[in-house]
Amino acid sequence: HDVSNTAEYGGLTRGNRIITQEAKDGMKAVLKEYFTGCLTIPNLLSVIRIALIPVFAVLFNDGNYLWAIIVLAFSGFTDFLDGKIARTRTRTVSEQRFGIQIDSLCDVICFGVLPSAIGVSLVSAQALPVRIAVWAIAALYILCGLIRLAYFNVTEEEMQARGEKRTYYEGLPITMSSLFL
Repeated sequence: HDVSNTAEYGGLTRGNRIITQEAKDGMKAVLKEYFTGCLTIPNLLSVIRIALIPVFAVLFNDGNYLWAIIVLAFSGFTDFLDGKIARTRTRTVSEQRFGIQIDSLCDVICFGVLPSAIGVSLVSAQALPVRIAVWAIAALYILCGLIRLAYFNVTEEEMQARGEKRTYYEGLPITMSSLFL
């Protein structure tokens, strides 16, 4: 039925449905809980890493290779820094889990996809067999980085659930492996 005066019902209408204040408060609580981990300093550093990708791309495409490498190095520094800061903070489980995920997603894009794209772009004028080989190597590199980060995320969440802290790092971080490309 159509409600003309929603004030008496304590809510807003959407079509023929009433959205009560209680429902709105519930939605706000769910959204707040869901996004609680987004607004931390370590996560903002991860977002900065992603925001630097277009800057890097423009510098690289314009031939400003030194500045492009400086931007990429700064991205690596933010990756180092966000982890250091996150470990010094008391965080909720949601904040920890979100931080692990956003950091790894940023890492695979910045230090997996981006270096692979650079490699592919550098051989674009080469013969087809060379391009295919570089594409295959780039795809394998991205896939290995993605699998490695997913494995890290799973083991990190398991350790945190047991109340343990990582005392050493297994394998080569994708940030460091991108330096060798």
